[in-house]
Amino acid sequence: MKKLLFYLLFTPLFSLAQEKSSATIKGVVTYYFNSYQGDKPDLGAKIYIVDSSKFKEYDEDLSFKYDLAKIKKTSPEDPDFKQIDERLYTVLYRLEQSAETLSATVDAVGNYSISAPAGTYYLLIQSKGRTGITVTEVKGNIYLTKVRLAKGQVRDESHNFPLQ
Repeated sequence: MKKLLFYLLFTPLFSLAQEKSSATIKGVVTYYFNSYQGDKPDLGAKIYIVDSSKFKEYDEDLSFKYDLAKIKKTSPEDPDFKQIDERLYTVLYRLEQSAETLSATVDAVGNYSISAPAGTYYLLIQSKGRTGITVTEVKGNIYLTKVRLAKGQVRDESHNFPLQ
């Protein structure tokens, strides 16, 4: 009986303390459809966040190199671009599959929300409405950034995928 009483009294306090130490990342994800309809909610887009201290495989320069190589590439078979593209694809696949990764799916209005403990995270948004011709973006164009979440913070990380 004492254990039950202890459980009933202190469980709500413990969960309340956990809620205050967590943060929320939310936003709206859209993609440009056409000049008549404009932006549409990116229904089914995937959102992944992973603690940057627990996911050491990712090198922040890799995204920059990828974006730069994508701009500079002369053809889809450009060997420099192909190497960076395949490397980034491998890292992002591991990020998606990691046990440490939290994920969400964008709803019909374009909204998503993920609660996580305070910390620094890599945020990956993978579009469902926009795809690319690279290995990395064949499942959907990507947006990758690093975000810092403070205790109790609600951070807006919205993104619009443009027509490429």
